[in-house]
Amino acid sequence: MSAEVDEPIPLQTDPLQLLRAAEALTRMHPIVAFPTGTSAVIVAICHLIREHHS
Repeated sequence: MSAEVDEPIPLQTDPLQLLRAAEALTRMHPIVAFPTGTSAVIVAICHLIREHHS
């Protein structure tokens, strides 16, 4: 399975910044536009971001 990515590739190497960029990209489209199971990935990303702030 392959997917085309129309968004720019981040030049960050900091994992937290990459997680934040990924989360921001997910907000650009409604959840129903993503494949099944994507919501679990988004939740995991948000948990990782929150863990860093704890």
